[in-house]
Amino acid sequence: GETGREKAIFALACVAGTFISLWCYLVAIEIGPLSSVTAVAVAGPLFAGLFEWIFQGKPLTLNLVLSLVCFSSGFYFLQ
Repeated sequence: GETGREKAIFALACVAGTFISLWCYLVAIEIGPLSSVTAVAVAGPLFAGLFEWIFQGKPLTLNLVLSLVCFSSGFYFLQ
């Protein structure tokens, strides 16, 4: 188990990470076009799955392939 100090650090890191992430997202919305910022923001889980497939050798799933196709198509139409 973790000590009380470690639990406090974990909790603080979770809260700080959430607020920093939200702050960066709001700044990006102010700077860039909303459609591009939103597309990039939702791409995190997609890229995580892609990296797991490439670097950790996890199996490629149909859902991941369909997500990549839809994501690529969306970015193509944004240009």
